[in-house]
Amino acid sequence: LDYVGKEEDVLPGDTLITSGFGRVFPKGFPVGTVFQVAEEKTELSRRVGIVCMTDLNKLEEVFIIIGGRDWKGGEAWIELEKGSGEEDGAKEDRDGGGEGR
Repeated sequence: LDYVGKEEDVLPGDTLITSGFGRVFPKGFPVGTVFQVAEEKTELSRRVGIVCMTDLNKLEEVFIIIGGRDWKGGEAWIELEKGSGEEDGAKEDRDGGGEGR
């Protein structure tokens, strides 16, 4: 991650999450963990090393979570930790009971 301002409080072990500002990804999804913060004395910014939480080269399936304007970031992550997924909407779609998106 390049061009992180020196005034930002970033430490190894911090979790990087999506901000939602670009309207591409919802707010609150964890992306990775900071493992290194490199500072150059002559630079105005820092370079931050991130370890991704997922090996994107090994993904076979991706679920798209559609939440609309009222969606609150982080809820999907909590559901993942609880082990939800197929027992919810994915099974309904196969059985014809879902919206079929």
